Amino acid sequence: MNAIKIPYMISFFGYLFFLIITIMNLNNPPYILCRETNPPNNIYYVRFDIKSANNRIVRSNLLMVPAEDEFRMEKFTLFVISGDADESAHGKTGMDIQTRAEHNAIKNLLERHGLESVKTQSGSVNGLAHSETVVSFEGAVKLPYKRTKSYFDKEKRVNTVTIEILFAPLVFPDKWEDMKVRHRIKTIFKNFMGWF
Repeated sequence: MNAIKIPYMISFFGYLFFLIITIMNLNNPPYILCRETNPPNNIYYVRFDIKSANNRIVRSNLLMVPAEDEFRMEKFTLFVISGDADESAHGKTGMDIQTRAEHNAIKNLLERHGLESVKTQSGSVNGLAHSETVVSFEGAVKLPYKRTKSYFDKEKRVNTVTIEILFAPLVFPDKWEDMKVRHRIKTIFKNFMGWF
């Protein structure tokens, strides 16, 4: 009797595991063979930080790093967004005006649709009250993006570009643990399928 139940239970849980993995992957393209034979997905984690001290903006920074294993993002959506750059700032950044305008478009996208978080520090410097705040906007993009328009205003010496880009904001932190578990299951299943 037990000899019959054990194989039945193994096949039942195996079927249940396969069914769960299949349902979880319905919205994603299937993986074929192993990771080495698939092209990289060109997903980049992006974050835009704006630092202010005593209510004055002192610095901003755009960070973009490869994030093939990023799992905290929502679904990708195509956005059309514009950005501009002043010709006079060329010497400060070392980037050409087109690239700076495109980076500013990504900053605008993050400010409007990214996950926003705020960190604040306060204290005193030389007996005077001092506070610092960093506002961060986070998300993920798929590269390459497409530049659809580019216009240079000769009077203002400003270049404006419009780009089409696939963007996904990060989900709210209370969902990260659940998404981490799902990501682990997908990774295990993907590695398992790579053996066949």
